[in-house]
Amino acid sequence: IGVALFGFLAHALLGFLNPLMAHVNNGYVWWAFMIGMLSHLAMDTLTKEGVPWLLPIPIKFGIPPLRKFRITTGKLVETCLVFPLLLAFDIWLIHLHYPGIVGYTHHLLR
Repeated sequence: IGVALFGFLAHALLGFLNPLMAHVNNGYVWWAFMIGMLSHLAMDTLTKEGVPWLLPIPIKFGIPPLRKFRITTGKLVETCLVFPLLLAFDIWLIHLHYPGIVGYTHHLLR
């Protein structure tokens, strides 16, 4: 419910701000917000706290199901293992799609 509500409100706000940002594709901005929000929730699912995916039902879900195997936020495993792996994945994605990213960036700056 929260993701849908956020998506609706973000879409409405971007529509309201469209006259101020006429050169910006609001669809791309909306997708960036939605991907960021969903990826944040997905990563929080890996933490000991979990995420209440079925809110208002107060059950928090986590992966893996056993809490003792999940990541503790701010600890050494997150800092030394998870963050570098995500950074390497991001660099790989940028390398893979670099021509498209550069072309889109040049299109935005015109």
